[in-house]
Amino acid sequence: MHQIITKSLLLLTIVLAIVAIATPDWEVMSMSGGGTSAKANAGLFKSCGDVSAAAINFDTGNKCASVDTSQGVGKDLKTCQGLGIASVCFLFVALGCEFVEGNKSCRMIGTVSYVVGLILMIACLALYGAKIKQSGTKYGYSFDLAIGAIVAGVFAGVSAVLSGAYGPHGHLRPGLRPPRLHRQTAV
Repeated sequence: MHQIITKSLLLLTIVLAIVAIATPDWEVMSMSGGGTSAKANAGLFKSCGDVSAAAINFDTGNKCASVDTSQGVGKDLKTCQGLGIASVCFLFVALGCEFVEGNKSCRMIGTVSYVVGLILMIACLALYGAKIKQSGTKYGYSFDLAIGAIVAGVFAGVSAVLSGAYGPHGHLRPGLRPPRLHRQTAV
């Protein structure tokens, strides 16, 4: 049972991470004044806006453009892009190794890949929050999805630990049982 839960949660983690990385809503900026309002949002790869905004090179209307990584926080953004993509790749390796039964080396590679994948996703979130997000903006749903991916990943890890501790019939494996205490009889 725990193995099915582990695989499902790991797959959910990967899906949430892919959607979070691909969607342009890590950061949302809203401005209004003079009877007009503007909304712009930015992700790891694209920025979108609904009116003319010189800071993100738009004409008018609702348009999206690739994020310019050549100036400003571009180096940090490229790093975050790489961390996010590498995280998904490592999580795919971990998921693949979950389907291999009895191969201890693959299980070890999967465990290491899982840990590295989660660390890379956490590093991407931390980098984005510390160095890329501009003041006066709010976090968008893509950032929340990345947090959800981390939470689902942690639950997948807990489920994997529990699936290793319990046998196929739901009983604790013999090596993990506490020792039995026997009464000593007086002679």
